[in-house]
Amino acid sequence: MTMYVILNTTVPTHFCLTGQASWSLLDLTLVSNSLASHCSSTVTNDLLSSDHSVIITEIKNCSPETALFRSTWNCTKANWPLSSEICDTTLRAFSVNFSHSYQPFETSILEAASLAIPKTKPWHKPSVLWWTNDRDIAIKHKKHAFLRMKPMRPTTDIIIFKRCRAKAWRIILDAK
Repeated sequence: MTMYVILNTTVPTHFCLTGQASWSLLDLTLVSNSLASHCSSTVTNDLLSSDHSVIITEIKNCSPETALFRSTWNCTKANWPLSSEICDTTLRAFSVNFSHSYQPFETSILEAASLAIPKTKPWHKPSVLWWTNDRDIAIKHKKHAFLRMKPMRPTTDIIIFKRCRAKAWRIILDAK
């Protein structure tokens, strides 16, 4: 059984604009315990047209090129009866005590998946063509209004931030 570790610190990640406009720690970053020592998580001040801050999770010693072009399981085209049949035949030999048989258990599940579930082709998302100077200026104004509003949260600063956020969102949608 894979154990998970929470990478979050006490930095709040959600900004509630209704009511008293306050911060809370709402979002969690979970990684497997085998990766936890190689990961770091940071929270940015950017809301990106949402009320949640962006959480950046980095895995040390991992090249971003391989992460971009990795294929995934295509569960919509899976042959679930075949997968179930393979799992039934291979997993009967395992004892109830999974602490000693975890590795063979995981291997048999992955073998069943590779036989019954196709993988997607690796792909790379193209660069954004609608990235304009107006968009950069609107995002800059939104960030400035957010940082100005963040410490004390007066009503006027919240209104200014909401207007800047709406304007930035409108510019992005028009550019798209």
